[in-house]
Amino acid sequence: MFPFFGADCSLQPCAKRYLVKEGVDVSRGAQSFKDEYEKFGWQVSQVLLSPTNGDPPPLGSIPGDQFSVRAAAFGVAYVVFGSSADATEARQKDPFYANATPSRGVAFRAREFPEEVRALEQRERHLLSLFGVEQAECTGHGACDYASGECYCAGRYFGDACEWTYCANDCAGHGRCDFVSGNCECERNYLPDTSKGCLLRPLYLASTTCEDAAMDGRVNTHGRRVTPLHLSCMLGVALGTPASGEFCPEANAITGNKGECYTSFPATAQTASDSSSFQKVICSDCSGFTAHNVSQIHLYPEEPCVTALGARSDECIATRVHSDVVKGLGMLPPPITETVDANGTAVPSQNFAEITFNLTTMRRKEMRFTRFTARPGIVREWFHPVEQGGCGKCTDGNPQCGAVFEVLRDGVTAYAAVVNSAARVDVDVRGATTLTLRTRSVAPTHWRLGGGLTYGGGEAPGLATEPVRARFCDGAAWADAALV
Repeated sequence: MFPFFGADCSLQPCAKRYLVKEGVDVSRGAQSFKDEYEKFGWQVSQVLLSPTNGDPPPLGSIPGDQFSVRAAAFGVAYVVFGSSADATEARQKDPFYANATPSRGVAFRAREFPEEVRALEQRERHLLSLFGVEQAECTGHGACDYASGECYCAGRYFGDACEWTYCANDCAGHGRCDFVSGNCECERNYLPDTSKGCLLRPLYLASTTCEDAAMDGRVNTHGRRVTPLHLSCMLGVALGTPASGEFCPEANAITGNKGECYTSFPATAQTASDSSSFQKVICSDCSGFTAHNVSQIHLYPEEPCVTALGARSDECIATRVHSDVVKGLGMLPPPITETVDANGTAVPSQNFAEITFNLTTMRRKEMRFTRFTARPGIVREWFHPVEQGGCGKCTDGNPQCGAVFEVLRDGVTAYAAVVNSAARVDVDVRGATTLTLRTRSVAPTHWRLGGGLTYGGGEAPGLATEPVRARFCDGAAWADAALV
């Protein structure tokens, strides 16, 4: 298979996985040479071409004349095969190697054979230098045993010419090893790692349950996620706690580069002078109120029937307790303020609370979804009647509870309504880059009897009896807000 050498012709070189050939037309392009060899069933992993063989001009020639140009006008091809077995077969067929030792097997020319082998080796070494490649047996990854012609490979390598490379940690069982490059092709939700093979992609979500849901790529027959991806997982805070700023988990504190953010808040939410009004703009799986009995989201009329201030029998769920978790986003819109214009007319403000989710970031982390769904509705700090200083029934005439809800898809309104009890939202987010959820208080035009300090009256039980402008309960929530 290879020419033997040594004083008694008992030694032989080890396998290589490449060949070089000169005197070729490099204008054919690399693909042409690749096709030339692959038609025999050999795998070619790389082809490099040089328009010159690098030979010096003949003696007496002038640089640039026809003699010096002709001397170097022989193109060279360097071909790397997928395996040493393919390279060995190709070498046996290629004239550069097959015709390089014409004395082989001819007894009366035996003395010429060592010089021919030496010349072949030197010529190959020279041509390889054109590509910055060293002539190396065992692919430079092992030592050759010339007695047997076999390679002894270093730890990470294997194959007849040590041409294959083991992947780190066998890709940890979460990928396929490309033995040519030694790199892992990791399965979904895993990233290549030089020491551990494939590592679980860091998502930086609120809990392992959130991360499990995010990595679950199953969809039903309608193309929706089997496991909803709740937006409360994306706030960068523990479930049941408030968030007051954008969540950029990969931000670099040294360079100031934020990286890819999951969420962003409007500038007013982070720079308002009255920070207490905005500290809990968004609450993860909680209403945002500070009272313990409303630490979870309970949309009206799904509130527990038993409260700290007593019990009621209608517009509530008897089996629900305050510790029940309803996943979603709680919001406390900034209070309505009035300014007087040039005509002396009181103009109510339209401040709102909002949060924007970066859908592009989620998709880059291989989270799959097509739609946004939620139940917007009012959440109330006090469940008791108006006469006791609470919000009362939202179904009463001139109701005292409700808020404006809006969904913006890439900054364009896709849903807007005044809601007090649970409505339904279903927005197509395919192709969208951002999703914004916004809510603000309602300034009703009707009047009512006072019902507590919060609503214009006095403290219970000494409530005001004079009519005052109605003020809505302005706690709002996007219950079951999820991407599906």
